[in-house]
Order: sequence, then C-alpha cells, then structure tokens
Amino acid sequence: MNERFKLAGFTAVGMLILASVMTGLSASLLDIASEFAIAPSRAGILYTLHFSGFLGLILVSLAVHGLPARLRLVVFAAWLYAVALFLAGASSGFLFLAVALVFAGGAGGVVEAHTATLMVMTTKDESEAGRLISLTQAFFAVGALLTPVYLAMGSAVAASWRSLFLILGGVGVVGALIGVTMRARRFQFAHTEAGTFRWKPLVKVSIAIACYVGAEVTIFGWAPTVMELYHGIPASRARLAPTLFWIGMLGGRLVIASLTRRHTAERLLRVSAILGVAAAVMLVVVTTEPLLWLAVALSSLACAGIWPLIVATSGETGHETGTTIIVAAGGLGAAVFPYLAGLISEVLPGHFILLMAAPLLLAVFFLSRSSGRPA
Repeated sequence: MNERFKLAGFTAVGMLILASVMTGLSASLLDIASEFAIAPSRAGILYTLHFSGFLGLILVSLAVHGLPARLRLVVFAAWLYAVALFLAGASSGFLFLAVALVFAGGAGGVVEAHTATLMVMTTKDESEAGRLISLTQAFFAVGALLTPVYLAMGSAVAASWRSLFLILGGVGVVGALIGVTMRARRFQFAHTEAGTFRWKPLVKVSIAIACYVGAEVTIFGWAPTVMELYHGIPASRARLAPTLFWIGMLGGRLVIASLTRRHTAERLLRVSAILGVAAAVMLVVVTTEPLLWLAVALSSLACAGIWPLIVATSGETGHETGTTIIVAAGGLGAAVFPYLAGLISEVLPGHFILLMAAPLLLAVFFLSRSSGRPA
C-alpha cells in the first residue's frame, strides 16, 4: 500500500475522531454541564479544557523534527488518544473528565498538527498539499456530521456523551493500528526539514488561523445551545445544528479542493472570510427558525475552505515546524474565543454569543494573502 495513502487514512481517522469529540461536546454541552453542576454560561470551560490540552501538547511536541520522528510521534499520540477517550467515557467526576479532556485534546492536537505537517512535507507543491489536506479534512466533516445524529437518537440506541467517547476510543485503536504500518523511507518527498524560520509570515498566518478556529468553534459549538435557550427551538432539533454545519463543511471542502486548481489561496480565503462575516451577523439578527437554519448553512459553506487553505500555505514559513506551530495557534483560538463568547451572555442578550465569529473572520480577511512554498 502506498505510504501517502496510509498517511491519508491515518489522518482521516484522526480527523473523524477529533470532529466527533468537538461536536459531541457541542451537542451535549447542557447535559454535561447539568451532570456536573456547571452554569450554562460557563459551560464553555469544556472547550477550554479540550483545546488547552490541544495547544499544550503541540507546544511540547515542537522539539520533534524530521520525518521518522514525526511518524513515531503521531502513532504514540494515536494510542494516547484512544486511552484518554476511554477514560473520558468512564469518568466518575468532573476532575476525572477534565483531565481526560485535556489529554484527549492534546493527543488529537498532536495528530492533527503533525499529520498536516507530514502532508506539507511529503507533497510536491502547495497546490497538491491543499488538495490532500482538504480531502482528509473532509473526514473531519464526516465525524462532525454523524455525531450529533447519533446523540439525537438518545435512548433508542442508548446514545450519550459517555457512550460516544467509548466508541471513539475503539475507533482510535483502529487508527493507531494503521499508523504502526507507516515507514519514513517509503515517502517520495521530504520538504523544508532544515530551513530557516520566516517569522513575519509565521506570526501572520498563526493569528489568522487562531481567529478562524475560534470563529468556527464558536459557531458550531454554541449554535445548539443558543437555538435551544434563546430561540426556544426544541433540543431534539437544535442539537442537529452541528450536523447541518458539517454537511456544508463537507461539501464545501470538496469544492475547495477542486477550486485550488484555478484560483489562488488569497482569493479563496478572502471570499470565504467575508462571506463568513455576513453569515455570522445573520446568525444574530434573524429570529425565525428557518432563517436560523439558513444562516448556519451559509456559515458552514463560507468557512469550509479556510482551515485547509491556511495550513496548505504554511510552507512559506521556511521550516517544517512552521506548520505545527500554525495548527497549535488554531488550538489557542479554540481554547479562548468560545469561552469568551459564552461570557457575552452575561452582559448582552444570549443570542449575541454567535456574533463573536464576525470580527474573527474579518481579521482572517485582512490577514490573508497569496504566498508560495519556498524552494
């Protein structure tokens, strides 16, 4: 089996799990908060725990360089991921759950960051990297699409956030078994292993992805809670908001993968970001349920290509670790902005939570520019 195919399969499993954990937290936010006596406005702490681990373990892993070491690291992280998910599903108290979420987030972050780096390193050029990352990120959309449907089935299939984490732990074992078959010597390309950092593009792209991921998690993470608590939409329907969001993301990423052949990253990023700003504002100003669903769908289509396009251009930083740092910056955005968005409901009407996404996506618009991977 081709080594890049194995890497793509390993990455796809990791992205499916990461998305399932994130959307599982979103769809179960009030359930988990109620079980552990957390105020709804402070339930964003669950995202903070998960993405603090995401950011923290990625930063620790920055010492790892080169293709063979990165492959060993992602396989170790895959096993850690599976164990942390099993522990989260079996947690008997909030402290137990908090620790499990931190390690699950950290392991997922290492898998996402370093597989993205490996794909940038082992593809011929930026365009090919963009296509491969977009396609593997489509599996993120698959996990995010299926998880809320599973949880919405409730007692019919004994679905709960606990059973979800236990199932995902089993899927994580499958991913780890794929990972142990990969061998560094079988890859054809290995770019930017000994380059010099270009700090200006690194800082700019890192800020852009932090803003984007913060906006994305704010939208799909808080949408079910906002729709249920502040628009009176029944929980059984509101909790399907992440599913609609990720249907749009799945379709949008497949479209972006084809558009990269004809359009520059700058053009696609800017168009996507400005459409995202409009959709985020629409999420706040509309009041009827059909228009809310339309706003969720439009926001997903607008956001679909931003993450893979930003990461695909990370070769411009001049060093393999640049990609890893950029993905870590996304974790920082996810750890901070959704929690801050929740606090908005303590000073403004609750539906203004989703407005946090608008200025973040506007920042992405201004930070986006075309670039190429250094030779």
